Amino acid sequence: MKIKLLVVISLMVVMSAAMVAPVMAAETGNTTITGNPTAYVALTINSATVAMTLIPPGVNSDTSNHLDAAANCPSAIKAKDAMTNGKPSAGFMVNVTTADGTYLTDTLGAAMGISGTAIGVFTTTPISPLTAVDQTLYTGSGAGPSQELALSFNQAVAYSDKILPTGYSYRIPVTFTITAT
Repeated sequence: MKIKLLVVISLMVVMSAAMVAPVMAAETGNTTITGNPTAYVALTINSATVAMTLIPPGVNSDTSNHLDAAANCPSAIKAKDAMTNGKPSAGFMVNVTTADGTYLTDTLGAAMGISGTAIGVFTTTPISPLTAVDQTLYTGSGAGPSQELALSFNQAVAYSDKILPTGYSYRIPVTFTITAT
C-alpha cells in the first residue's frame, strides 16, 4: 500500500510540475508603437450657384455663400477663375447663354473680387481682382475644428455695362482649393 501511495504521490508531483513548467518557461517580449497623424484638410462650399444682383453704379456684393474648412496642419485656401468651357476672359464675368452654357464675348467692365472674414485658426486676405491663377484667400495655422468661413463675391457694375437679353447672363466659374502648407 505504501508503494502504491508513493507511486500515486510521485505521479501527482510529476503531473503538477509538467503543468507549471510551460508557464514558467514562457517567453515575453515588448513592442513599441509609434505614430504621427497625417496632415488632414477638408473643404466644402455650401452652394454651387450664386445668383448675384448687379445694380449700377458701384460694387455689388453677395454674401449668401460660405466655405466649411477643417485642418490639423497649416493650410491655405485658394481661389481662381476656373476658365471652364472656353471662357475667354480671366477674372471677369462673361456673357453666357443659359440654354447651353456657351460663352460669348461681352464682359462686365470690372473684374470680380472675393473677400472673407477671419475666424478661428483662419486669417484672410482679399482677392482683387480674381485671376486664372490660384490666389490665397484664407490661411490657417492648423489644429482647428471645422470652421464656417464667410465669402463675399464683389462685383463693380457701371452704367456702361451691357444689359443682356432674356436667356443670357454674366457668369464666372470660381474654384476653391485647400492644401496643407
